[in-house]
Amino acid sequence: GHARSFAELVNPGYDRVAVFNKPIVVAELGYVGKQDYVSKWQEDSRKSYAEFPALTSVVYFNQKEVWPWLGGYGLPDWRVTQHVLP
Repeated sequence: GHARSFAELVNPGYDRVAVFNKPIVVAELGYVGKQDYVSKWQEDSRKSYAEFPALTSVVYFNQKEVWPWLGGYGLPDWRVTQHVLP
């Protein structure tokens, strides 16, 4: 596996719901990691994509996780900090 891009993650769900011809919103998006990873996600999640014409909004989940993740991931902190703001 590899760290998937915003477009790679959106594509399967987008294809399932685009058939309804309604505006599409990505809800509860969050990313955490090293600065270069976070910066890339921040940039990619704000772009317009020709392949997703019905995508109208992305809602960021700006909260610290309250339930531990399996696999040793602990409690990710999804909150936006100064380093990701443009």
